[in-house]
Amino acid sequence: MAYIIEDAKLYQHGKLVETSIVVKENKIYSIHLPVTRLHFPRMKADKFIMAPTNVMVSMCIPVQPVDKYWSDTFISNGATTIMVPIPVKYEYQLTSMLEAYRTRFKLCPLDYLFTICIPQSLVTPNVIRFCKKQKIPAIFIKITDPSSFDNIAWSWIKQAAFPYNPVFIPSLETGVDTGVLLHHWCEVLSQHKIPHLTSPLEETQPLTINDMKKIGIYPQRGDLHSNGEISYNLFSKDALLNTENGIPAFNYDKLFVTVLNGKVIRAGSVIDLSGYKGKELTISTPGFFVSD
Repeated sequence: MAYIIEDAKLYQHGKLVETSIVVKENKIYSIHLPVTRLHFPRMKADKFIMAPTNVMVSMCIPVQPVDKYWSDTFISNGATTIMVPIPVKYEYQLTSMLEAYRTRFKLCPLDYLFTICIPQSLVTPNVIRFCKKQKIPAIFIKITDPSSFDNIAWSWIKQAAFPYNPVFIPSLETGVDTGVLLHHWCEVLSQHKIPHLTSPLEETQPLTINDMKKIGIYPQRGDLHSNGEISYNLFSKDALLNTENGIPAFNYDKLFVTVLNGKVIRAGSVIDLSGYKGKELTISTPGFFVSD
């Protein structure tokens, strides 16, 4: 069924614009185009701020999570997609751990994206080639010793990553001198022109547009566009507080509606995850939309 989301105040890319969205076959058919001549049912959205749903990272997901976990941790923060770093200590675990997580997430009610989390001793060409083959777009690296960081054969790593080029993300232990480690991290990876994030990702924060672009999640997520999925949040008009570091600061107590791929999973305080089975996102080309 086709319908129109009319007079939506859409917040994305740091701007608030008024627009109407035509939805057909559970996808966005058109956006930012006139709809006055269309004779479809209309849903007035002028009393809300619309925004794309969030993507969040979670390092510690319970083995058998219940709906309340998904609701409290992600949906209450406007997130419908989870980036999941799979912990791997040894190279021989790569295949079995990825298969185990794929099995474990078959019943996940949200969409998800697998990455891996490895110690810096496991940054080897074989591991990078595995990620390239499996289309794992990001690698969390636990960095502890900046001196041994220089011993990694970065030219071989870069060669093994080409042309997929997964993004390297720093992961730091608590209590370490983060300033020194991150400075050395950025210096070395920039010198070898290896795609990377300059700082760790926070579990409690949505990913920024820039980070999603680097990892390749954007524009599958973080953007409402023609021929894209119809997944969005509706907030009250006064919910947008400010924007910091590329992340809009919404008052999530004023989040009223969340739609995931055309299905309403939140309406007011009621969250209903029945009838929706999440899917694994596949990233074809990390960093494709990065402009710098």
